[in-house]
This record gives sequence, structure tokens and C-alpha cells, in this order.
Amino acid sequence: MILVRITPLPEEHALFGHSMKDTSKLKPVTVSMVSDTGCQSTITPLQTAHSLGIQTKDLVPVKLVMRGAIKEDLCVIGAVVVVVTTTTTDSCVRSTRLLCYVSSVPMQGS
Repeated sequence: MILVRITPLPEEHALFGHSMKDTSKLKPVTVSMVSDTGCQSTITPLQTAHSLGIQTKDLVPVKLVMRGAIKEDLCVIGAVVVVVTTTTTDSCVRSTRLLCYVSSVPMQGS
């Protein structure tokens, strides 16, 4: 687990043909994220998207079935374009832009 700052990118989001209607509530959030160099896709719970100020209707529509480690359906309901930033232990700032899939499955402990 690493601490990251997730920032929505509405301009890049619009490049997928699905612009956000109201960007006035968008904001970055800091969350813990699993750092997995072998992952092929990034997924976040809907409550994180809502924390970013993204409404469900603003998600990029996708047709995708994503399964977790025990083969459970992660219920992907859309995607959002974000930049994820973290600082390494030697104080280097690292960031990447992602098409982050959004799951309607609540996080454990929620």
C-alpha cells in the first residue's frame, strides 16, 4: 500500500467523447492504493470517484467485465481519466495518467 494523490483530468476525460457536465466540484484526493507493477488495469470504488467530485453520470461508459483475485465480478460501471501522484522514499515525485475503471462494489470495511 502506498499513499497517492488522485486528480481528475476532465479535459482528457472529454477526449473519450464523454465530457463532464459540471467540473466545479472536482478536486484531488489522497488515498491508499495497492502498488502492483504486474497489474493490467486500475480500478477504484465508486465512493472514491464521488470523493473526486465525479458523478456517476459523468463516467466514461465501458463494456467490461473485470474479475478479482477470487474470480468475483468487480461490477465495473464506467471509467474516469485521472493522474496518480506519489512521492518515493527518496523524495522523488512520480506520476502517471490512467484510465481508471470504477466499481460499484463497496470497499471492504465501508
